[in-house]
Amino acid sequence: ILAEAFVPLSKEKDKLLKNYEELKVKFEHEYNEQAEILRNFQQEVETLATFASKIKE
Repeated sequence: ILAEAFVPLSKEKDKLLKNYEELKVKFEHEYNEQAEILRNFQQEVETLATFASKIKE
């Protein structure tokens, strides 16, 4: 009886681990996209600051 109780738990564990791995990959991808957007934004800000300082000269 105890062994029978572990089968559904084992399946549930496998399902949760699969979901975890899928979410981990998804969030890592989203994090990398956001990091790229941030880098591009920072580069644009630096470029605008350079232009602004040249205009003031």
